[in-house]
Amino acid sequence: MKSKDFDLDFARRERYTYTKTSSSQGKVPGKSFGGSNTMSVALNTKHLSGFISEEEYAAIYPQVEAAHKQLEAKNGPGSDFLGWMYLPRDYDKEEFARIKAAAKKIREDSDVLVVAGIGGSYLGARAVVEAVKGQFHNELEGGPKIYFCGNSISPTYLNNILDLCKGKRFSINVISKSGTTTETSLAFRVLRELLEKEMGVEEANKRIYATTDRAKGTLKQLADAQGWPTFVVPDDVGGRYSVLSAVGLLPIAVAGIDIRAVSPSGGDGTRIIARDITAYLEAQKNAPAPAPAAAASAGLEDEITEIPWVGVKKTIARNMMNSLQTMAQNTCTLEVDCTDLLALREKYVADQEMLGCKITVNDLLCKMLGKVVAKHPLANATFDGKTLYTHKHVHLSVAVATEDGLMVPVVRNIDTLSLTEINAKIKDLAQRAKEKKLDGSEMTGGTFSITNVGMFPIDYGTPVINPPQTCICGFGRPKLKPAILPDGTVGARMMMNVFLTFDHQVIDGLECGRIFKDLEYYILHPEMILA
Repeated sequence: MKSKDFDLDFARRERYTYTKTSSSQGKVPGKSFGGSNTMSVALNTKHLSGFISEEEYAAIYPQVEAAHKQLEAKNGPGSDFLGWMYLPRDYDKEEFARIKAAAKKIREDSDVLVVAGIGGSYLGARAVVEAVKGQFHNELEGGPKIYFCGNSISPTYLNNILDLCKGKRFSINVISKSGTTTETSLAFRVLRELLEKEMGVEEANKRIYATTDRAKGTLKQLADAQGWPTFVVPDDVGGRYSVLSAVGLLPIAVAGIDIRAVSPSGGDGTRIIARDITAYLEAQKNAPAPAPAAAASAGLEDEITEIPWVGVKKTIARNMMNSLQTMAQNTCTLEVDCTDLLALREKYVADQEMLGCKITVNDLLCKMLGKVVAKHPLANATFDGKTLYTHKHVHLSVAVATEDGLMVPVVRNIDTLSLTEINAKIKDLAQRAKEKKLDGSEMTGGTFSITNVGMFPIDYGTPVINPPQTCICGFGRPKLKPAILPDGTVGARMMMNVFLTFDHQVIDGLECGRIFKDLEYYILHPEMILA
């Protein structure tokens, strides 16, 4: 059927192509959407043909065209909120890079990310994550668990979120343009309180990410004052479209979704449409799985056990890789006579009934490190790549072997503790580490680390620094070796290797030498450890 202005071909198809014509000149191209000469609208009319005539479709065209022109010219009502039209193309490239960097950090240092927001700030990212990763992605996949709150004032829901965060390394992404939205503000206040309690204020401030107004508002002021990383809620993008801005991109990236891989193809290449999401999902589904390792010998059937690298094991591995990639690590070794140190330990063993505990060599070494490290601020420090933070007291991270690998709980203020107090603290932390009963706060905040492999046949090693610390000190097994005695005769002495790995960005060879000098002094004169 032909009308005065349109040729509507729907007899052979269930999808329409509208082409503007002239009754006197025949069919000619006219103005169109997006700058092309033909305006195409995909419309399935299978269930509409009995209710809407072709004339009605034709009659509405002028309104559609006018609306399109207003959108393109941005001169109609609501024109201040049209940033969504070209957001996938005209975005802040610098902020996009910061979003990816922040997501990488969260995936490396957090077991949980809690997103606090309301409306589109709550539903947008959640919808994308669940569409791509599945509704039960938190239970089925490794990586940080992502929970959403701040969309209501339900105390039950919020308490459940808190229970999921307790004892875990978690971060917060609070999303509010003003910072005064009641539901989000209440949720954030409670979450921040828990984070500071578990991690300490200093560490908590490194784990809060604010998505808010570019320049004003309560949340922006608070974030600037506390030093939280901030991302922008665009002024010209409404809630339902803000998922394509920092509002949605940060949690989506934390979920492990490549935010650059979903390329826009709709219209003029600026809009993400359904087929873009479908294409991304198909690419993920069809990605080739890694081939199993070949059998060691041809003709022999290999038996392969698959061990998922998740949880604590994955976190430890990720932290170690991050440490090696971000620090200029160097290791130096010192061989020192530990005969008198071992003799002192035997004296304490003989007096254990009086002391009420069995003092170990490791207790003496920890006590010694408390004294030595307190004298060297650069060693008793944390470094984030930009700022160096020195600490008044030594918070010693002590490596503990568990079935999940090495755990590193922290003995706080070890420089102020007696030998028996150190013994009790380490015993308690080690036992609870093996039972998986440590709080998240007991695993963070260390300023220096010790690793003692003296119980194994290991003479020396190159331990990896536990970031953001700047040093780790290791001790090998004591061995009986020939030595020249003070009187010039040859005898046998117990010798031990001490090895120090330090971040050469912070500590140079001279400072390393000074640390070794103090370590050697205390090992040769162990009675001074208690002075």
